[in-house]
Amino acid sequence: MTVENLTALLISVPFIQAFIVLFLNRNARRQMNQFFSVCNLSIAGYTFYLFHSTKINSIIVGGWSDVLGISLGVNHLSSSLILLTAVIFGSCNFYQYTLDKTLSKKNSENKNSSFWAVIYILWASLNALFLSRDIFNIYITLELVTLSAVALIAFKKDAKAISASIRYLFLALVGSLFYLFGVALLYYKFGILNIDLISTTIDLGGQPDIITYYAFTLMIVGLCIKTAAFPFHFWLPPAHANASTIVSAILSAIVVKASFYLIYILIGTLFIDTISTPFKYFIGLIGSISIIWGGLMAIAQNELKKIAAYSTVSQLGYLFLFAPLLIGQSDIPYKVEAIVLLQIWSHALLKTAFFLALGNVILISGKKTLEAITSKRVRTHGKKSIMAIGIIGIGLIGLPPSAGFLVKWYLLSESMTYLLWPFIIPIILGSVLAAIYIFKILEKTITQDTIAEDTNNKTSDIHSLCQWIPLGLATLSILVGVFSSFMIQFGELS
Repeated sequence: MTVENLTALLISVPFIQAFIVLFLNRNARRQMNQFFSVCNLSIAGYTFYLFHSTKINSIIVGGWSDVLGISLGVNHLSSSLILLTAVIFGSCNFYQYTLDKTLSKKNSENKNSSFWAVIYILWASLNALFLSRDIFNIYITLELVTLSAVALIAFKKDAKAISASIRYLFLALVGSLFYLFGVALLYYKFGILNIDLISTTIDLGGQPDIITYYAFTLMIVGLCIKTAAFPFHFWLPPAHANASTIVSAILSAIVVKASFYLIYILIGTLFIDTISTPFKYFIGLIGSISIIWGGLMAIAQNELKKIAAYSTVSQLGYLFLFAPLLIGQSDIPYKVEAIVLLQIWSHALLKTAFFLALGNVILISGKKTLEAITSKRVRTHGKKSIMAIGIIGIGLIGLPPSAGFLVKWYLLSESMTYLLWPFIIPIILGSVLAAIYIFKILEKTITQDTIAEDTNNKTSDIHSLCQWIPLGLATLSILVGVFSSFMIQFGELS
């Protein structure tokens, strides 16, 4: 099978699955979700392998010219993110499958067939976004991702979730309009939408004009809103904290990475020579403030899922620090790309594990606040989830041998090499703040001497596999750090 055929399958198969799942009853749907996940993971894994073997990276749909046709592309970054998406969605599907074994039909959060249809639409949309090499098709896929994510939050059907989804929808649409205006300006200027052709035209044309600068600024601002970069982050904590457990995990692990991926592609492919040094510093400054502000707000929270949500704001900030490293560069160095990919993989696995583990604690205790950690039921039945949170802390803080340690070590060393002193303090302070909010959770298991009996009738027993899944994902994130030399070598070869 060729890469061209696989790209079609990556997009079409989840859409077909979304249609099929609408007509399945609850038991059939639970079984088929596992089959669908295995199918999608197999296609994503084979695409990753086949690209690494053949290096085919440009496909024009329907045999049209690259000026008129829909352009798709596979590279080591997009193929890795497609594989990561399959891992995250597959893990969440399996978690929900095992959770439903112990929850009654009445108590199951995600019993609606429409919910699972939207899950597969989101999966297909993310694959399409990572494959697109056309700035307008990227806009279409970005809107599909946004609308699917908003719908998934609203499926919780409580007032806070609906309010959070409306706020997310409003801010996301504002971000989309900024991006679309930028696309319109580029099309007015160049008459083409293909990313590679626009990049070549900019390179041949010499110094970009004011229209190109305005287009770049509008597109980056719009995508920063969608990525929840400071100061546009305020929609993220309510949305992630009030969604159901697997939706929170998917949103934090992969959905916000999609818009950052576009920022990275636009800067690295279209505008690397267009961006001035002050603007690269400014993007790094946005990341630095996000790191510090997200960490401080996580410490201030009492609700478990809000701690994880603000932690996402903080950890996303590290990704924006790639921009200052491009000062004086005419292309993205392979080590920068490898470190960005390493941070994306590490954070995605950690945040999926974090939200699933916290979801377990909330279900077992019947409480959403830090008080849940002191519950006797959690101490007795939630030990693996607490252990997972401890391992997650290693990655978020950046302790060896985690991938977080390697990312922060590289950012520190490069910042000192290129005299980027303003970014050294946020990198270090981010680790300190992460240690505080993780310890804020774990210290409840150590220092609490007396534990009241649970009287909350909302407690639930959960399948043991529900606790092994976040523990396994947290351990996998550590292994990503241990074997990260492969990712760096892969980036260099590609």
